[in-house]
Amino acid sequence: MTLGLLTSASFANRLAGHFTSNRFAGHFSSHRLAGHFSSDRLARNFATYLLANDLTSHGAPNRLASDFSSNSLANGFTNQRSGDQFLDRRFARCFFSNCHRWYESSFLWSASDQGCCLPYTVLRASMQVFADDGTCIDVSIDGEQRADALVLIHGFPMTRVIWDAQIETLATRTRVLRPDLRGAGTSSVPDGPYLMERLAADVAAILDSLGVERAAVVGHSMGGYVALAFARMFTERITRLALLASRLRADTPDEAAARYALADRIEREASVEPAIEAYLPKLFASETAHQDDVVARAAAIARSNSPVGMAATLRGLAVRVSSEDIAEDLDIPVLVVAGGADRVVSLDEARSVAATFPHGELVVCARSGHLPMLEEPEYVAGVLDRWLSE
Repeated sequence: MTLGLLTSASFANRLAGHFTSNRFAGHFSSHRLAGHFSSDRLARNFATYLLANDLTSHGAPNRLASDFSSNSLANGFTNQRSGDQFLDRRFARCFFSNCHRWYESSFLWSASDQGCCLPYTVLRASMQVFADDGTCIDVSIDGEQRADALVLIHGFPMTRVIWDAQIETLATRTRVLRPDLRGAGTSSVPDGPYLMERLAADVAAILDSLGVERAAVVGHSMGGYVALAFARMFTERITRLALLASRLRADTPDEAAARYALADRIEREASVEPAIEAYLPKLFASETAHQDDVVARAAAIARSNSPVGMAATLRGLAVRVSSEDIAEDLDIPVLVVAGGADRVVSLDEARSVAATFPHGELVVCARSGHLPMLEEPEYVAGVLDRWLSE
């Protein structure tokens, strides 16, 4: 359990002084409060307050945040026997099944005759959501808290950081949620295969944990398959859909066989290098393939994944179903972003995908291959920002 961490020094110090004042500390650690803290009624009320009012956004000094996130205290919450529990089991289940988050706030200060004020705040957060099978999904959150949200879903073999270059633009318009899908990045690596429907359910769990009813969903490549599965399973929760370098159809038998073979090799060699060797050379346009910094960035992101997670993801991709049957009935704005030099999803296929949706729109990143977020980052940010504003 980790409480808010404000990084603006002067504000944090002032707030920390109030937060850790002797009076507060005295009440917090009093025997009377401690005695009642584990009671059912107070535990339920405290959990409700935390989840409803987002107590974690109120900040804490570094030391307190460190203490709260230490393994010993976290274990104390959940692993002590009933006689020694700090919180009762019902509170622990209620709180930890929803989220485990910490916040960092960046402030733009302006001078006034009364000192500094906070006219504008950009909230950055990281949250862990536990799926119904216990899998821990790591999520980055950017932007102020709003009723609406935008979910950015990465492809294979990438992680959420593939969207880093677009965040500054998009977070000024909406709250942006970027999960590491199960098996990727810093999320848990449970047993596979990871079906697209399972990954879509994880996205729904993230929205549930934040109290977001409906969201715009953007998916890159495999992330597009997850977004389409989400649209199928939770149609009423998606406001608009964007597919970047993605497709509607399922794998052909040969493509599925190749994924299975690659998954087996990754497991046999206990290395992600076979996936990098198989995928990276075909992900870039010829123009960007010679940009060492861009290629190195993609390789570094891919290497942050685990072999087990990669293998389980490949097997899930191999058995995914086509989404062609839902496209014609999806009555929401759909943006299809294609790379003009994509060697995975051709421009002709992208045109066909866009034409299948009743409200489909095609945008071409002329200088990109299969990774337009890295190859033309500013252009993609602008396209998505415009799409959200319409």
